[in-house]
Amino acid sequence: MQASSRKIFLRNFREFLHENVLSNPTQRPVTLCCIYRLLVTFQALWECEVGEYPIVIPARTFYDGSVNYYNIDRLGGVLSHLNRTLRVQLMQVLGADHPVITTVELPRSLMRDLDNALVGFLLEGEEKCVSLDAAASLVELLDGVILLYYVEAHRHLSKVRAVVCSDDKQSQLAWLLRVVLHTVKQASQEGQLFAYVPIFYLHSLIEICAALRTYIHPAAPLENVQGYEDLLIEVSQFLCDHFSDPRIVHTGSKDALIQALASFICSPNTLLSLESVPYTSRMTMVRALLRPYESRAWAQSNWVLVRIWQGCGFAFRYHKSPHLLKKHGPRPLQADSSLISQSIQPCPSYLFQCHVKEVMMSDERVTTAFLNSVLNQLNWAFSEFIGMLQEIQNVSIRPQRVFIESRQLKICATCFDLTLALVRVLEMVASIAPEIFTDVTRSSSEVLLGRLCQVLCQVLNRVSSQTSCFQHVITLDIPDLESVDHFPILTAVVGVLLALLLDDMQEFDVNVSKVPRVTKAVLIEPSFQLESICFVLGDVQKGLILKKVKPFSFYNYSDDVSIAEIENVKKMIQLLSFYQGRLSDAGVISEDEICTICYASPISAIFKPCNHHSCRTCIAHHLMISRACFFCKEPVQFVIGLDDTVLPDLSRLGTQSS
Repeated sequence: MQASSRKIFLRNFREFLHENVLSNPTQRPVTLCCIYRLLVTFQALWECEVGEYPIVIPARTFYDGSVNYYNIDRLGGVLSHLNRTLRVQLMQVLGADHPVITTVELPRSLMRDLDNALVGFLLEGEEKCVSLDAAASLVELLDGVILLYYVEAHRHLSKVRAVVCSDDKQSQLAWLLRVVLHTVKQASQEGQLFAYVPIFYLHSLIEICAALRTYIHPAAPLENVQGYEDLLIEVSQFLCDHFSDPRIVHTGSKDALIQALASFICSPNTLLSLESVPYTSRMTMVRALLRPYESRAWAQSNWVLVRIWQGCGFAFRYHKSPHLLKKHGPRPLQADSSLISQSIQPCPSYLFQCHVKEVMMSDERVTTAFLNSVLNQLNWAFSEFIGMLQEIQNVSIRPQRVFIESRQLKICATCFDLTLALVRVLEMVASIAPEIFTDVTRSSSEVLLGRLCQVLCQVLNRVSSQTSCFQHVITLDIPDLESVDHFPILTAVVGVLLALLLDDMQEFDVNVSKVPRVTKAVLIEPSFQLESICFVLGDVQKGLILKKVKPFSFYNYSDDVSIAEIENVKKMIQLLSFYQGRLSDAGVISEDEICTICYASPISAIFKPCNHHSCRTCIAHHLMISRACFFCKEPVQFVIGLDDTVLPDLSRLGTQSS
């Protein structure tokens, strides 16, 4: 009636993981060797004693209390919370008299202590048995190996990459990756009980895959792994299906999933595997990427969209912004942690661009909500960026010597990178699906086009002014702000404008006096200045040229801006200049007829039932966020024009926002 040596080993192994690994991780160099030896032992014993394939750790292990996971978080949150919220599902699988179910009824103060006590009780009961189930004991061993890899081995592996240069060790990691992948895929089929999976399974899946792809010595490339293409496709499909899975609420796990997806987008090989997953999984990923940015972490998912586009935009073929290559002199080595300024070769995905277009063209409500959130975040990011630049400028002109915190500079650079990434996503949308902004039959096209023109003009005006804080800070050449420059932001903004005006430019005829719809939307924007666009070709007013400052121009980047792209910019300037003259003859709006919100456009919309009024653009922007009146806060039921006809597009926006 004594415990077997195997049971004693498993108990001591678990205690070792708890006391020496989970509580005090030290990154022991011997850990990786230990894992390899344990894997060899497991494979030999499994072949001899069980012989069933594929090898999968049963999902029941994660919630029946047979294995003690101590205080390790689960994908769905804390164990005690899961036991309460998923009690019905547990009863259907475990039965009403199972100890896990009975402890759910106890007070919360006792449940924390009983969570571990329950597992200990189950294990002690099993130790009294003479016989020991071979599969269960080996599953427990393998579970401990995966935990050991997650806590210690991977961090050591990332620092000493040559230790896995042999084909044998590489194949062992690939084998372990398959086991973890099959385990989490099977657990995902358990419905809500998938939330019980310990977080280290998901993180180990991502980390082992990254190790095989990036930590392996060149003598043992990933291509040496048998069936590596199918393996990458399986991992890709799991990422597509689960990176926005609502059952995964653990913050670190959600971040790990989106970062793993972003890393797959960056490499041609892994991008090919993403493009090879089933159509349904690809569309699941794209729909998740196009969810509104409010109330969620959006920077990484926006960066994924940027990577899908990089290589196709206006002068967006660089892996590192060309202005950085023009700077010379010794500089301290900085960790390049920015989003879009990372030195990664472009590898655009035309397939996923088509999927983005398919989703956005098929559901106008989803598209409107997404683009509205992108514009909101762009307005926020750029405003924060300009505000920080103004603070830096104020500090720099003080007579006394003042130091600027490095943290503040990095936040400023991050806001610039966020602005740049958001503009590039807008460029992609305007290029692959311009109908979203130009098609008059779409109820939201006028609103989105007006908002887009407003934001683009504001960015252009701030960046192109020779006396602005942007120009001042650039001339200071401050460390940590190397990524801030005219070239990346101006090429992005010009790319959006060219995409919007493409049809108007192709049909441009000086004998036609009627102003095209999109061109008119740009020109009537109150903040539009033609000089801001002329700035990109070096056309700067002589009185505003700063001394010893060479005017910016796309002509200075002949290797990065093609002749055809510059010609398109010239055509755009010609188009806007011509039709601006046609619009200049319009009469001046009287003060009584002007919108009191923007003080730029005439009153054209009346809110019902309160009868307050503004221009259509202002109320349209407001209805996308709130349905309360600007002035009296009374709910706006519908909007009418000056001729008392209902404006269905604006009324529909109010209904959607509510």
